Amino acid sequence: MPVAQVTDAVLIASRAMVALAARTIPDDVTLAQFRALVVVREHDGITPGELAERMGVNASTATRAVQRLETKRYLRRRPGSDRRMVCLHLTAGGRRLVDSALERRRAQLDVIVRRIPRAERQHLVSALAAFSRAAGEEPVPAWAEGWKA
Repeated sequence: MPVAQVTDAVLIASRAMVALAARTIPDDVTLAQFRALVVVREHDGITPGELAERMGVNASTATRAVQRLETKRYLRRRPGSDRRMVCLHLTAGGRRLVDSALERRRAQLDVIVRRIPRAERQHLVSALAAFSRAAGEEPVPAWAEGWKA
């Protein structure tokens, strides 16, 4: 299959995924800010520089996101073991926001996945796992590797 055909299919699917993601987050948080919250949730105590690296953005962009999220009381900065270092942590409100949004997203994805014929679901899991690895995303959960439709 030509790479261009695969790229077109991924673009169409990514449009659907971005729209779904946008529908599941609160109005006071941008998609980029939500992504920052998710990264901090997955890597509690991360530094702003590490956050920028994991998000693939400039340090100044990550710093602005951190400032805005701290103002909204979703995130807090605390001194690290070295006083010159700052570590990021979700607040209880930030954790609730992320958990709630991910629950809504999971529920909407579940509806979509149920529309996919059972026989095609394993192919989808395999393809998405390969895509995630190629994109440098976090590993697919172990259960997904051996998942059967």
